[in-house]
Order: sequence, then structure tokens, then C-alpha cells
Amino acid sequence: MAVKKTVVCGIYQNAKQAEGTVAALLAAGFSKDATSVSHPESEATKAAGGVRLSVHCDTPEQEDRAKDLLKQTGAQDISSSEEVEQIFVES
Repeated sequence: MAVKKTVVCGIYQNAKQAEGTVAALLAAGFSKDATSVSHPESEATKAAGGVRLSVHCDTPEQEDRAKDLLKQTGAQDISSSEEVEQIFVES
């Protein structure tokens, strides 16, 4: 069985801005485990600012809320993609 989830990503100019967005996501009800901040090495990401924030969403409503918060906090290149989590059931 597979559970469909979505990851929403945005690029920030600096780590302080990304960490401020994590605080806003936590205040909006997202868990700390649902967020991650990284410093990718790709040239495109470096040119856009260099700090990527990812938010793992369980529902379409969470996806919409995450996109809105990233937009409100100045993220660039906001995108989302489906991720699939495999759940194994013992028989």
C-alpha cells in the first residue's frame, strides 16, 4: 500500500529567513519533523539564494497552507511534488 504525500520547496536568500519561516510553519501547526532546511550546492540554487526549505505535507490543505506561508515569507521558486511512502504490512 502506498500513501501519497507532497513536499513543498522554496529557496531563501539566507538561513535566517528560512528559519523564520520554520517558526511560522510550526505556529501554523506543522511539525518540526515535517520541515527541513538545507544548503544545496547546485549553481541554480546558489544563484537564487542558496537555502532550501522543504515542507512535507499529508493533505492538499497542508500543501496549500505551506505554499501560502512560503510565499508570504519571501521564498523564491516555490514548487511541489508528490512523494510516495511505502507501507509494508506483515501477513
